[in-house]
Amino acid sequence: AFVVDELVLNHGEHVVTTKSLSNKNQTPRPIVAVFDTGLTGCLFTKPLWIALTEEIGIQSYDEVFSVEVSKPGNESRHGISIQSDASKNPFYYLSSIELDWFDDEDNAPYVVVLGQTFLCQGILTIDIDNRCATFS
Repeated sequence: AFVVDELVLNHGEHVVTTKSLSNKNQTPRPIVAVFDTGLTGCLFTKPLWIALTEEIGIQSYDEVFSVEVSKPGNESRHGISIQSDASKNPFYYLSSIELDWFDDEDNAPYVVVLGQTFLCQGILTIDIDNRCATFS
């Protein structure tokens, strides 16, 4: 899992950040990407989906034909950018899910679950000793 700097929908038509989704009266909620090898497509948690429909006006999953998550690198770590696209992968799909991972749903991070249509593009290496992962 990693904290996402940008969530890009439909090849840049919509670029979403933690700040753009935050309500002026509330602490910004981070967007976190989680890899799931048992999933094919992409899932947004229900609160993220609701925030997106309110922020950018998307009304159905079919309106989102590509999803990209990115986090830039720095001196000590490589950046990551990974996407999936309905035109390049016939197994791509988007839906939403309710997760019971957090005690406080109102302040929990927004979660994007990335399945095999993302993972099939490279190799995910997890270094348990150094508590980091790379995708190449």
